[in-house]
Amino acid sequence: MKKSLLFFAISLLFCIPNTFGQVNQKNIIINELSQGSGTASPNTDEWIELLVTANGTDIQGVYLDADYGNQNLGDSIAVQLSDTVLAFAAAPKGAIIVIYNSANKDANLPSDDVDFTDGTLIIPSNNTRYLTTTAWKTSRGSGDAIGLFNPKTISGPDTTINGIMAIGWGGYSAFPNNFTNGWGYAFVSSDLRLSGTGASGFTALKYTGGTTAGVATAGNWALELDANSTPGYLNGGSNNSLPVELTSFSASVNGSTVNLTWKTATEVNNYGFDVERSSGNSNWQKIGFVAGSGNSNSPKDYSFADNPSGAASFSYRLKQIDVGGSFQYYDPVTVNLALSNEPKLLQNSPNPFNPSTAIKFYTPDASDVSIKVYDVLGREITTLINKQTTAGYHIVYWNGRNSRGENVASGIYLYRLTAGSYSETKKMNLLK
Repeated sequence: MKKSLLFFAISLLFCIPNTFGQVNQKNIIINELSQGSGTASPNTDEWIELLVTANGTDIQGVYLDADYGNQNLGDSIAVQLSDTVLAFAAAPKGAIIVIYNSANKDANLPSDDVDFTDGTLIIPSNNTRYLTTTAWKTSRGSGDAIGLFNPKTISGPDTTINGIMAIGWGGYSAFPNNFTNGWGYAFVSSDLRLSGTGASGFTALKYTGGTTAGVATAGNWALELDANSTPGYLNGGSNNSLPVELTSFSASVNGSTVNLTWKTATEVNNYGFDVERSSGNSNWQKIGFVAGSGNSNSPKDYSFADNPSGAASFSYRLKQIDVGGSFQYYDPVTVNLALSNEPKLLQNSPNPFNPSTAIKFYTPDASDVSIKVYDVLGREITTLINKQTTAGYHIVYWNGRNSRGENVASGIYLYRLTAGSYSETKKMNLLK
């Protein structure tokens, strides 16, 4: 018994560095950074946006260090997440944390959001519930740097810091030496240094690398101006933590040919799609590959044609692969070569859901189709599709947001399919 306990204790010691080290270092990034408008003192529109990129990430105590030309990262802390908030011990993938300078809140910044259950946290730097250190500094000129660090990964002398991400402006020659154990850093050239735009607007620096691998050059960062700077909204989706945001997936039948079409809203490091087929939602086989668009902030359309045989019903699914080899599957769509004469609305999946769900429907011929989401009082929340579709099987996705892009509350919602004179309504449950 004693030997077993000793073995368990030794094993646990070997597990702890992995749990608090390499795993957590890569799961939170600086997604967007604003130094403020113009050169007025104090500056307005100063904020830092952090993005969690993996479920269950421990972000307790993660802190931002901003250095003013002393070339000594780690000598002070600008702002630090609380190490006692339980929600921070296992933050969800896609969670956004925006910390702004409480000394001057500008209209460009959204309203405070201190309900972490919706995956977004927008808080002033003097908040004592979510933050433990409330000093505020932003990096400004040549020789300055800013870094994001996790205290649970720090080891060794202060001159060698285990960090998460860092940015150096201009001639920060000592920067690499102070960050040798970190997973990534970037030098930002003078043309990307934030100088502000005065009273007419503000600038922000946004991360465009898409994943937590490869923060090595200024090419992973871009200057974002005025209304395009959107703290708390993933820069309009361009830095979504999911590699690819699929908005629709459809299958239509023309004789013995099945035509697959799908659309993406945004893509990050998308290598492409394996197309897989099954005759019964099992024994999936790859039947083709369609190259992706890499990095894209605009909608992209894809298609693939198949001529199956040996059965009357087939299922198709997409396997999205990123440039690093990671992959994810999307919900399959099923087609019957002997088509029905009636439209059909299927139950959403998953249900209950959080944060998104797939809604499948079938139309026997080309027709004007709309799918709208309503609350239980009959108030329209958003429109998922409103256009003419081809005959066949289709999937649309709802991400739990209203028509203004805002997260809606947990509860029962209705979704209604209208196809010509046909109409059908079903319930779904958003559970946060």
